Amino acid sequence: GHRRRQHLHLGELLGGVEDRRQVTQTRHLGEVLLGAGHHPEGDVMRHTAQVMTATALICNAKGIDGDARQIRQAAALVHDIGKISHTVVETDGSITSAGHAEADDERAVALLDAIGFPKRLQPQAIALKRNHMKPHFALGRPAINRLADELGEAGVTIDDLVDLAIADKSGRSVSGQIIIRECPEAEALRIKAGELALLRGRPAPVLQ
Repeated sequence: GHRRRQHLHLGELLGGVEDRRQVTQTRHLGEVLLGAGHHPEGDVMRHTAQVMTATALICNAKGIDGDARQIRQAAALVHDIGKISHTVVETDGSITSAGHAEADDERAVALLDAIGFPKRLQPQAIALKRNHMKPHFALGRPAINRLADELGEAGVTIDDLVDLAIADKSGRSVSGQIIIRECPEAEALRIKAGELALLRGRPAPVLQ
C-alpha cells in the first residue's frame, strides 16, 4: 500500500540502514495524523520524509556537507517524533500537538541509534529538534540570546535552526514534489540574530 512505499522511501532517505525493521519509530510516525489545515500531506511519516528531502535541497544549495549535513538530516528525521506522544484530536476534530518539540528526546535518540547515527553528533540533532518551533514565533533579544546559548552549547547555530524551520514548512506537499517555501517568520529570526552577531554562534570573548 501507499504507506509501505512511503516507509521504504524514508528508509532510502536515511541511507545505510541494513535492517529497516530496526527503525520501529517510523511505523509510529506513519500512524500519527496531521491537521489538514497546515499539513495537507497527511501523516507525520510522509511529512518527515518531505522535510528530509527539503533539508537535502537546502544543503545542496548552500554547499553544506560532512557532519553539518548529517546533523541537519538527523534533526529533520526526529524533529516531530514528539507528536507520537503529544498529538491530540480535539472535540472539534482539529489535531494539535502542543509541546511536541521538547518531548520524547529518548525516543529520538533510540531512532538515531537504530540507524547507526554517530553518537558524537546526536546532541546537535536533538538541540535542533527541541527548538524547531521557535523560529515560527517573534522572539525578543533576551530569547534570542538564550536560544543562541542553548544551541551553541550543543554545537549548532540559529542559522542551522532557521534552515530546519524552512525545511519543515516546505515539507507539506500533497503531490510529493518538494519546493523550498518562503518562511518570513524564520527569516526574521535570521535577520535579528545576524544583527546581534548571534546567527552562527556567540562571538568569542575578547581577551584583555
